[in-house]
Amino acid sequence: MLVDANDAIAQFVGRGVGVTKKAEANLMKRDQEQQDKKREYAFQMAPRCTAKSKRTGQRCKAPAVRGWNVCRFHGARGGAPKGKANGAWKHGHYSEAARAERFLVKRLLKDASSLQKLLS
Repeated sequence: MLVDANDAIAQFVGRGVGVTKKAEANLMKRDQEQQDKKREYAFQMAPRCTAKSKRTGQRCKAPAVRGWNVCRFHGARGGAPKGKANGAWKHGHYSEAARAERFLVKRLLKDASSLQKLLS
């Protein structure tokens, strides 16, 4: 009777002998694991991003950046610096101060024309 050499060695040594399996649950850490499951972290309680997906229609589930309504992926802390700190600053015609001044002049002209209509 011909016997394969590997089968003979396996019968002699036994399969899996000498290899111990790691215990499924470490009983020493069981209480700590249960406490970790109950623990809530700050990012879990943070308000969520208000951005909405065009494809699925669902809201973003990432935590919003403090002081913003959106997360870091959807534009929080984004944009260029204001005023002369921005490298593209040229003349200030479109600055917030200039826009406010133009709005004020436009409103004064509108009020003056309405007052003129009332007087005449």
